[in-house]
Amino acid sequence: MNKIKLFFLCLCVGFYSCGSKDKFPEIDKNVWLQDKKACQNKREEMATTLINNKELILGLKEEILLEKLGRPDKHDYQKRGRKIYSYYITPGKQCSLQYPEEGKRIVFEMNALGLIALITIQN
Repeated sequence: MNKIKLFFLCLCVGFYSCGSKDKFPEIDKNVWLQDKKACQNKREEMATTLINNKELILGLKEEILLEKLGRPDKHDYQKRGRKIYSYYITPGKQCSLQYPEEGKRIVFEMNALGLIALITIQN
């Protein structure tokens, strides 16, 4: 009887450990994607949620970021396999020339292993 209980305990632990490690904060992906380059000014509040929960995001795979936020508005490939993805979070020159400068961006930096290593807000 004890062997059966131990077997089921191991089975449950095994299933739990194989579960998704995706702890990306919940945001409305549809609203994020529809607000191209933040021209409708709907991304800033969601970006605040991301920054406030950055400890959950750091270390996640690049694929999870792309799944949750879509393709970045800007990207840059650095030496040694590092990548920088930027998403606009406020309206700016990227929307219309009436703005004097580009809007704020949330920037995700990935290391050579494809893991999110740094999250910042840039003007």
